[in-house]
Amino acid sequence: MALFFAGCAAPLAYQQPVANFQKASVIVIENARAEYKNANKSERDLEIDSRADNRQKIDAATLDSDDLVLYSSDALSIRMAALDAISKHGQLLLVLAGSDAPEHARNAAVSLESSLEGLGKTLGMSTSKGFNSKAEGFAAIEGEIIRLILNQRITEALDKAILSSDAHLKPLISLLKDEYEINAERRRIRLSKSRIMAIDRYNDKLSHKHVSAEKLKNAAEEIKKAQDAWENFALVNRVEIEGFSAMLKAHQELVDYAKSAKGPGDFSALVESTETFAADARAVAEAIRKFSK
Repeated sequence: MALFFAGCAAPLAYQQPVANFQKASVIVIENARAEYKNANKSERDLEIDSRADNRQKIDAATLDSDDLVLYSSDALSIRMAALDAISKHGQLLLVLAGSDAPEHARNAAVSLESSLEGLGKTLGMSTSKGFNSKAEGFAAIEGEIIRLILNQRITEALDKAILSSDAHLKPLISLLKDEYEINAERRRIRLSKSRIMAIDRYNDKLSHKHVSAEKLKNAAEEIKKAQDAWENFALVNRVEIEGFSAMLKAHQELVDYAKSAKGPGDFSALVESTETFAADARAVAEAIRKFSK
């Protein structure tokens, strides 16, 4: 989410592209937040259902095993903090793009600084060195930008962001995208297993001579739910991944524009990219609204 309007006489002219980028980013970030929060529970619930179907014992050690706990509490904390900081960074962009930027930049900077303090506190707790290094780079760069803004050196802060943020922020967004794809694959496997389990339960009931019609109907309804979830996943997952890809592309366009001569063609490419990102993000929101995970 690089800053791109340094040196502009009228930053208000760029408010709409930034607004598009920020609104779209919020959708993608909140969806990633929900995916992280649900990852452990989904794995655990499937294991419990499987053991219940197979009449196997359930113990705490199994539920707390690494196979089911995809993210420790510390690992989740750092990801939530990183997502929050990225979101606040986008809010700061929106303020700086407005005509009242000097009056409100301080409040936006303080809000971002608070988020980065939370991110900094969680960095030492994370066991993921790869995620740690990406988040640390982002926090360090934003800290420099904040100090410049708080000293009323806004133009210099924008210049610093243009030169520095891309090398650290893009890898962090890419890593979030990669982890999201891994989580999505786990979700696909879970849904596939759930569908098979529902079918097996129905066939098991059908094999009993005196099974009631009501029990068969209930089991059939479970198959319908599992089948719907399986089919809906393919649709939702596609637009979710496209949302991350569009976010990265729009971010790159912001960086390219910052490095350009800022001619009409450069600005047109920026507008097109951010509008595409906004459209993809709306598709994500609509798909999630129609098809709950």
